[in-house]
Amino acid sequence: MSRPEETFGPVVVVEAVDTPEEAVAAANRTMYGLSSSILSGDTYRAFELAPKIQCGIVNVNTATVNDEIHAPMGGVRDSGWGRTGPDSLADFSDVIWINSRSTQTPYPF
Repeated sequence: MSRPEETFGPVVVVEAVDTPEEAVAAANRTMYGLSSSILSGDTYRAFELAPKIQCGIVNVNTATVNDEIHAPMGGVRDSGWGRTGPDSLADFSDVIWINSRSTQTPYPF
């Protein structure tokens, strides 16, 4: 089975739901998670729901454009690898610790 391609462009998905929880479930049904928006008359409630959206960026009462480039930005799930921003190199790096000795250590230490 082939996987659908991720759309890069202005896309609007409209689905009628009865509760905020149904809206979160609908938003999380996709395998992608680069950027999303919650448009609400209750900004406080929107901020409560935002962490429940599985997405790299959740905008509240604003569009998914003009994101702050100095902030670490990137997708989750099948939307990209890593982050952009000032510390993005760390997302592509693993810190490891290597010990070395020129002679064999007798056991027990």
